[in-house]
Amino acid sequence: MVDSKYQNNSNVYGGMVMGCCSLKTEGKKRIVYTCSGCCDLGKTSDLLGRKLREEGMALSGCSCLAGIAADIPDLIETAKTADEIICIDGCELSCATRVIEKINIHPKTYILTEYGLKGGNFDVSEKIIDELYSKIFMELKG
Repeated sequence: MVDSKYQNNSNVYGGMVMGCCSLKTEGKKRIVYTCSGCCDLGKTSDLLGRKLREEGMALSGCSCLAGIAADIPDLIETAKTADEIICIDGCELSCATRVIEKINIHPKTYILTEYGLKGGNFDVSEKIIDELYSKIFMELKG
């Protein structure tokens, strides 16, 4: 079950591209691509990526992993012009990372199972998203 906070984020993004640089990105054009698989790990990856964008840690609304996989030139160019690419994968299959690597980009990758999550073994919650956000935020601030 997903907390109601994460049910509908359309009002957060509204189809608009947020400014590419913010205090939290230290002037970098950073894009986050996530696994969005149907299991709890995929859902968690997606929601975590949304939170990173909501909190100004990355661009919002400027690219799409499925579009890159579909070989859409504008979306590939957006990825290639970023200063930093972050991939959040639910499991060790690393599907998001593999898609990005096919366009010759080597992203910084976070794999949720390496943070102790186990697929099919938890309910997605705001608490889990917030804990992961804090860990990744600290690593990005490094």
